[in-house]
Amino acid sequence: MIKLESKKTETVSRCYFRRPVLYADVYLWFVFLSAMDVMLTTVILHMGGREVNVLASLVLQTWNLSGLVVYKFVLVAFVLTVCEAVGRADRRKGRWLAVIAVAITAVPVILSFIQCLHLVVRSG
Repeated sequence: MIKLESKKTETVSRCYFRRPVLYADVYLWFVFLSAMDVMLTTVILHMGGREVNVLASLVLQTWNLSGLVVYKFVLVAFVLTVCEAVGRADRRKGRWLAVIAVAITAVPVILSFIQCLHLVVRSG
C-alpha cells in the first residue's frame, strides 16, 4: 500500500522591512532632489547666501553642515516611511503622497538654483 503524504503549506511571514519598496521610481526622484537641496544650499552658503528655511537655518546654526545633512536624511527617511505605510494600506494614496513629496521637494531646489544664478550674476 502506498501512503500519500500531503505537504504542509508553510506560511512565510515576511518582515515588513524586507519587502520591496512600493514606489522606487518616485523615491529615486525624491532622494535625488533632497540631495540636490543640500548641495545647492552648500553652494549658496559658500557664495555668501543664506538658508531661508527657518528650521534648516536653526539646524545649520546649531550643528553646522553636518547637522543639516543628518536633518535632511531624517526627513527623507520619515517621508519614505510614511509613503510606504500609506501605500501598504492604499496603493493610490501612497503613490499620490510620494509624488506630492517630490513636487514639494522640487520647489526649494528650483528656488536655490535661481538664487545661485542670482549670486553668480551679482558677483560676476
